[in-house]
Amino acid sequence: MKHVHTFESFLSENTSDTITVTLTKSAADSMERDLKANGVKYTKVKPTVFEVENSGKARTAIRLVKERFGTRAIIVKESELVEAYKPIPYNVKIAGQYEITTDSGVVNTKIAGFERQNDDSDSLYFMDGDPLRDTLGSIIVKNSDMFKLQKGTAVKAVGSNNKKEVKIKRVGDL
Repeated sequence: MKHVHTFESFLSENTSDTITVTLTKSAADSMERDLKANGVKYTKVKPTVFEVENSGKARTAIRLVKERFGTRAIIVKESELVEAYKPIPYNVKIAGQYEITTDSGVVNTKIAGFERQNDDSDSLYFMDGDPLRDTLGSIIVKNSDMFKLQKGTAVKAVGSNNKKEVKIKRVGDL
């Protein structure tokens, strides 16, 4: 369960393993320097969003950023590792030829790429002009299934337009 804390309650109540910190640009640069200098494990989800290991050093870095930039420069949330979005490395091959199994049968198509959809999923988008784009929109895949897709394993997905479940399998490069 995620919920937003006031800064003060976060320091005393947070029990999750990781903490999501959203910052302004200048505060994010400062936070990253503090995390690196103190050896705190973190993942940069976006240029201004960090997932940090819940530790005394991480809480100190957060407190220092709040003191330097003010409360409006920082939002802190608990993260649950099960739900947390894991950034997909750039060397993971997602763009390619795919086999999509729908209620009406199997269709071969091309996926141009993907972007983050929400806290636990990615949106795979079709090449320009693909007729499936009108029906399905994009294909929503669990973030944890992206590595399976790269290896050619079929995974469950959902069309963003029609909300129907499909199976998708990567069958080759573009």
